[in-house]
Amino acid sequence: MEIVRKLADQVGFQVLHRRWVVERTLSWITRCRRTVRDYERHPEHHAAMVQWAMVIVMTRRLARYQRAGRLRSVTSPA
Repeated sequence: MEIVRKLADQVGFQVLHRRWVVERTLSWITRCRRTVRDYERHPEHHAAMVQWAMVIVMTRRLARYQRAGRLRSVTSPA
C-alpha cells in the first residue's frame, strides 16, 4: 500500500493516482445498510459484513454478464 499525499503547490481539487478506485469501492460497500454505520460490536463481525457486501456486488455483476451472454457457463460445450 502506498500513501499518496497532497502536492506542496496544489490549490483546489486534483485527481490523485488510483484514488478513484478506492473511492468507488468504498461507495459500493456503503450501499449495504449494515456497513453504513458501525452496528457491530466486534471488528470481525464488521469485516464479515464488508466481505458480504463485496460478495453481493460481485454476484450481481456476474449475473449481469451472464444475462448479457458475455460469460459462458462452465457446463456448456465450447
